[in-house]
Amino acid sequence: MNGDIYSILYQGLSKAYKAVDNLKVQTYWQIGERIAREELKHKEGAD
Repeated sequence: MNGDIYSILYQGLSKAYKAVDNLKVQTYWQIGERIAREELKHKEGAD
């Protein structure tokens, strides 16, 4: 029984960590995209 509880807990934590990692990647990608767009705006204005 203790092994079952540990397994359930471990699987839940594993899914939570994966979800958080996925959200972090999406967030950083969006930030990078925003920075790149702003840089392109300024570059086009300078040309």
